[in-house]
Amino acid sequence: MGKSQFRSQEDWVRVFRAKGALWRHDGVSTRPHAKLPSGLHSDGFFNCQPIIDDDVLLRDVVSDLLAMLREDFDIQEVDGVVGPAPGGTKLAEYISDQIMAYKREDCFFVSPTKFVSEKGKVSMVMTAEDTILVNEASVILCDDIYSGHTNIHLTEEAVRNCGGQVLTPVLVLANRSVFFENGGLQIISLIDQSLATWNPDDCPLCQRGSPAVVPKGNWQRLMAC
Repeated sequence: MGKSQFRSQEDWVRVFRAKGALWRHDGVSTRPHAKLPSGLHSDGFFNCQPIIDDDVLLRDVVSDLLAMLREDFDIQEVDGVVGPAPGGTKLAEYISDQIMAYKREDCFFVSPTKFVSEKGKVSMVMTAEDTILVNEASVILCDDIYSGHTNIHLTEEAVRNCGGQVLTPVLVLANRSVFFENGGLQIISLIDQSLATWNPDDCPLCQRGSPAVVPKGNWQRLMAC
């Protein structure tokens, strides 16, 4: 993967920490650790909302991601940007805006939403209008965080089901997985930081007495550590 021409990965880690967007457990057993939406426990967590909410910073974020993308990829090939809701919606909008300025051509963005069927099957769903845009278009995917599965790959499936072509690069703010490529997709991120995860029964932090908390609703408690 390419390096940003604006900020290094170390610079972005400092920015995320300063904005309260990255938390790591400090090893003190009385302090809480994260219980992920998957049910796994972790010693770290990204909350990218403070980055996304800062319009000026988000423009810098997108500039850096596109600088990395242009090192190995022709942006002229991109017709649109698809970012799953909620984390990828505003990011997709800002990416499409900067691609339009670069290409001097239209570049749409769409943001499918997650749907769970009565049988428990999870999918990403496009509106009728978005389906028309995506059909026969070449798109790149984006999201705030990549953890190796779920939203991005469900979004890839949704694009293909609409008749669109998914281009190889995926633009994300933070890659917390061990993957730089997965399922044919290339992960381009500001921060690559693999965060440990454990099944609850095997969690060493639990075994040392650290309570597991869901980050949503407990973010200030985690950040106080």
